[in-house]
Amino acid sequence: MKLLSPFLLVILAGLQLICLGAAADASEPICEVPSASSLAPHLPLPWLDHSFCTDPRPNKVSDLPTIFVSVASYRDDQCKDTMIDIFANAEHPERIFIGLVQQNAFNDSTEDCLPPHVAKQVPLHQIRPIRMSFKAARGPTWARYIGANLNQGEDYFLQIDSHSFFEPRWDTRFIAMLHRMPSPKPVISTYPLDPAHRDRLNESFPALCEGKFNGDGVVAFQAHIMGPPKRARPVPYASANLLFTLGRALREVPFDPYTPFLFHGEEVLYAARLWTAGYDIFTPDENLMYHVYGRFVKPKYWHDLPDYYASQPMSIRRVKLIMDQPLPPKHQDRIERCVEIIQYYRGYRVRDWKKYVVTMEEKNPETGLAPIKNVYELCPELFKLERYGPGRLRTMAQYHEYAGHDLATSKSRSIERFCPDVHYSLEKEKEHQAKKALEEEEKKKKKTEEGAEKDESIDSQTPTSEASA
Repeated sequence: MKLLSPFLLVILAGLQLICLGAAADASEPICEVPSASSLAPHLPLPWLDHSFCTDPRPNKVSDLPTIFVSVASYRDDQCKDTMIDIFANAEHPERIFIGLVQQNAFNDSTEDCLPPHVAKQVPLHQIRPIRMSFKAARGPTWARYIGANLNQGEDYFLQIDSHSFFEPRWDTRFIAMLHRMPSPKPVISTYPLDPAHRDRLNESFPALCEGKFNGDGVVAFQAHIMGPPKRARPVPYASANLLFTLGRALREVPFDPYTPFLFHGEEVLYAARLWTAGYDIFTPDENLMYHVYGRFVKPKYWHDLPDYYASQPMSIRRVKLIMDQPLPPKHQDRIERCVEIIQYYRGYRVRDWKKYVVTMEEKNPETGLAPIKNVYELCPELFKLERYGPGRLRTMAQYHEYAGHDLATSKSRSIERFCPDVHYSLEKEKEHQAKKALEEEEKKKKKTEEGAEKDESIDSQTPTSEASA
């Protein structure tokens, strides 16, 4: 309860969320947050399972396949440029529909993604925006969940950040690329090049191929620049900076809203859930998008919001639980106890989660009674795992094997498996650096020895005090 209380206080007291329709008229759909009385106070954001907007307008204006673009913006002054660029560089802008989640300071107009001058340049009826105060933000996975819920069954899905830019005809080329991949359920994903590297468009192809276990025991990964691919290049990881796939993926692998402030761990979790649901991830064979990096002075969640660090431990445990990784004994025991309780109640066909209760071991010193808590209050990591857990076509153990993760040693062989040329080059570079360091050490040692010999020679030629006398 202590972990989630500050988190819920902001939601119940300060969250003012309005889903604005595309047209500013009396008939536009308005979506309000359910009243506080409708919320279960000890569960993390249960109201998020409700629809935000129901727009009666059809999402198709032609016979072309449609693309839903989810954009999460956090106090981003480049978001407005992204809105323009998405439509300006599409071959068929009429088939593009955007789910836009803005988390801004309302008194700062520079953060607005759709200021008046931009609204005149983009088709507003194809943008489904949600505006909220940045103080109500709860991290990337929460914003991506909200954005994904704004889709209306489009044929394809593209997840990007709000500081992204596109090559001409990106929409047609992404669809063609996806169908070149050798899988019935393909995903295209990478960390795109920075716009400053447009000159490397045809020679540099970032591949998400090196994963490493971080201090929390969660895999973080990075891209390595590869040459032009001769064939489809599979990878085990997916980036939220660029993720293009079939629209059905949002129904089969929905974003998990119950990982507040999750940052490192967000992408590997979604990649693993996609893969276990039968999706195969590939590196793009064309550079069709750019992502602005180095935004060091821009506002960040972890600088603005005090709950960021307090909420992360539970989210990290949920990631490890879903990915079948070991937890510390005290948490493992607690969760196993909750699982037993859930299984017990489900055996009696108790469908209302409010009746899943557990008697705590610690007794109230005043009453001498042990308090009774809801099982999801005791184990929030377990909430709705049947919906936001692994897929059912492959196991999580198979994913770790595929990705080259050794859970026993917290080592990863992903770079050897998916970027062998880079691995070979890095190993050669390590050998070269080791050899160079050894040579430098030998030179230093030799120089020291030569200096000592010179000192001895000088000492032997210097007359002693007795000889001088």
